[in-house]
Amino acid sequence: MALDNTIATEQLLNRIIKQEYHNPEDYNFPVKWAVPECSTVTYENDDGTTNVIMSDDMRHLINTRDKCVVGIHKSKYVEQLHEPLVNNVLDVAHKIGAGKVVPNIRVYENGKKLKGEVFFPDTAFTVRSGMNDTVCFKIEFGNSYDGTWRLGIKAMALRLACLNGMCHHQGISGAVLKHTANANYDGVIEAMKQSTQLFIDSEETYNQMVGVHHKEKTAMDWFRKYLCTDYQGGKYKVNETQSSIMHNKLTQYRVQVGDNAWATYNAMTDWATHTPVLEKADFNPYRNESPVARINDTNNRNNKISKMLKALKETKGGVEVDKFLVSA
Repeated sequence: MALDNTIATEQLLNRIIKQEYHNPEDYNFPVKWAVPECSTVTYENDDGTTNVIMSDDMRHLINTRDKCVVGIHKSKYVEQLHEPLVNNVLDVAHKIGAGKVVPNIRVYENGKKLKGEVFFPDTAFTVRSGMNDTVCFKIEFGNSYDGTWRLGIKAMALRLACLNGMCHHQGISGAVLKHTANANYDGVIEAMKQSTQLFIDSEETYNQMVGVHHKEKTAMDWFRKYLCTDYQGGKYKVNETQSSIMHNKLTQYRVQVGDNAWATYNAMTDWATHTPVLEKADFNPYRNESPVARINDTNNRNNKISKMLKALKETKGGVEVDKFLVSA
């Protein structure tokens, strides 16, 4: 059904508009490859002696405008420039017919990394939760010259009440492009167009979550199994600090919107998006002192949520059952 954004509050939409930032000079700088004279490889011989040889296998990618190294890679690595990615995403953003386009595009670490968001405030609708739950469509994309962030694009929902990025229950499309060949954006751009319609069609699904009862124990069992578990010392172990944080968030949302799937959904996406800077020196549940570290945490947590939602789908009698959308 078509979106009804007449009840999406102007105050919340203004929060999106205030985030607009786009300065091409930030990411549109020339780069070139250089093989440093000091490139060496040291290895140990069988007799304990060492050999040092010159190596041309590693190259430095130089930001020639700011005179700094933005990446060190082997010869097979093919750089993907920030500018074509931004241009392609903004081009499709204007072509998909989702109304006003609000970009927020920033670089980090002297241009080594780029993260962009495109918000579509005209797509906003309000979930019938009894709260001011306005949601809109957004596209996220990123790239890096140092290889730490993969070239990728994904679409998702955004809860405006707290600017909480929300992994879509159906996994709105995303794609990662390799830095080993010229990136082909055609398929990704087409997927973004389809994602817009998928988001529009999700209005009733989000509203359905409000009426799906979830037991607190069931939600916490999911969180502990899929979100608060890390691989340590050769085995998976529950992070009790994160489990406690998740329980607090779940309690908060259940008070606000009820004992339902919408509370469960918001608790875990709030946890993924909000990784605040340390406030108390004697308690550090987070490891995200810098903007880049916080982005890395968010990406990792969103991946966990996506895996959880996929894991909760099962087929019974030839019919796919989404356990998250079933009273539990």
